[in-house]
Amino acid sequence: MRARYAMGPLLVAFPATLFLTSPALTSPVSPGPWLPNPGEYYTEFRAGSFSADTYHDPTGGRQSLARDSVVAQRSLLSYVELGWKKRLSFVLGVPLLSVTQRSHSVALTQTDTGLSDLLLGLRFKIME
Repeated sequence: MRARYAMGPLLVAFPATLFLTSPALTSPVSPGPWLPNPGEYYTEFRAGSFSADTYHDPTGGRQSLARDSVVAQRSLLSYVELGWKKRLSFVLGVPLLSVTQRSHSVALTQTDTGLSDLLLGLRFKIME
């Protein structure tokens, strides 16, 4: 897509987000908008896709992969944050990654799929 065709929807979408969204509201009792209250949770799914037939060499120049070769990557992240205490929440992130290397000249396709770096931790609130 050309940049000038994408600018029109972006110029309309950005001001629309200012009027169609509401700010996060807090009360003196709640821990704030950045941590879920005890018993509440926040869930997010992220997906991504990437494909390339070139790469950057150590000097920063762009080089082509082998003739008719393509590297494709697909990712999915499931992120959950559970409110545990007033100033503490539990975080779990499970990323799935699939990388495919294709070479049409030698009819070779190799796919590796599995879990990536697991995110496990606690988030705590320092200040109101």
